[in-house]
Amino acid sequence: MYLLTFVISIPMLIVYSYSLLTNSDAKISPAIIFPLLPLLAVLFSQWSVYSSAKRGIDSVRGKTQWVFSDEGFEIFTPIARSDNDWESLEKVEEKKNHFLLCPQKNVSMIIPKRFFQSEEQIQEFRGLVLANLGNKAKLK
Repeated sequence: MYLLTFVISIPMLIVYSYSLLTNSDAKISPAIIFPLLPLLAVLFSQWSVYSSAKRGIDSVRGKTQWVFSDEGFEIFTPIARSDNDWESLEKVEEKKNHFLLCPQKNVSMIIPKRFFQSEEQIQEFRGLVLANLGNKAKLK
């Protein structure tokens, strides 16, 4: 669609520019402007999608806070809040640099170990996971 718009609009823009350069009394003709409308529509739609996506990304970039307890865990982001029970997880896996919380097969939430403030917090998290998930926890 974009290619077709450019194929139609660019020659019309060239013709219009040429007529302005060669004839100083030329008025803007609707016959020349009309084919340019699809080009303007495409440019506006691209700008609209870009600005909307940028706003969305900026709103997600804030801090994410995880709160763990015996009952479950909560996730706070700039745009959402989520309460979760430990039973909602199929498994928890510990890797070298992060934990994977898997609510279903092929879906995981990643918690980097660097997000914990100390090794004691990591040990405390392991204890919560083991106490609440038992054999569904694959920890080191």
